[in-house]
Amino acid sequence: FPWFFRKTHDDLAFADLRNTDGITPLCLAIKHGHSGMVSILLKNGANKTIDCPVEIHNATKHMSPFHMAIFLGDVDSVQTFIQQDKTILTSKNEPKGWGALHDQDSDGRTPYELAVHLGKHAIAEVFADAANRRMFTAFDKGTLGQDIAFLKRAGANLAALNAADKSLLHVAIANDKILELESLII
Repeated sequence: FPWFFRKTHDDLAFADLRNTDGITPLCLAIKHGHSGMVSILLKNGANKTIDCPVEIHNATKHMSPFHMAIFLGDVDSVQTFIQQDKTILTSKNEPKGWGALHDQDSDGRTPYELAVHLGKHAIAEVFADAANRRMFTAFDKGTLGQDIAFLKRAGANLAALNAADKSLLHVAIANDKILELESLII
C-alpha cells in the first residue's frame, strides 16, 4: 500500500476509485485486515457508505465497509470506525451518521446483533462498550427514556457500571430521576 498512500495524499478523490473487481481501497484494506490503512483512508475522507462486494457461499453480497469489517471479524477496523466517527453513538432521535449503532443490515440486525449472530464476540463486546458509554451519556442529557430501546438492541447492558462504579439504576435512584428509572425498568 505505500504507493497508494502517497497517491491518496496527493489526490483524495483517488481513495474512492474502484478497481476492476469493483472494490474501493477502503473495502480492500478491510478485506485484508489492514486497519492502519483503514484509519488513513477514513481520516482522509474515504466514502464510508460505499458498497463493498463480499463473496458469501459463492454469491456476492454488498455491504457497507463498516458491516464488512464486522462480517470479517476485523476488530481493529471496527474500533477505528467507532473512534473516528462521533455520530456512531447517536440515537435514532439525533442526526444519524453512517454505521451508527442502530443501523441495520439487509436482514434487519444492528451491528451488535450481527456480531452476535456471526459469533464475533470480541466485536460484540466493542459495540456493547460503545452502547454502554452512550447509555450513560443519554442519562446525563436526560434522553435515556427515548434512547433505551435502541441502546438495548445496540448491546447496552443496564447493569453496566460508570467510571464511579455505579449502575444506571443506582444513579437514577440517587438523583431521584423517576422518569429515567421507569424507562430502565420497563
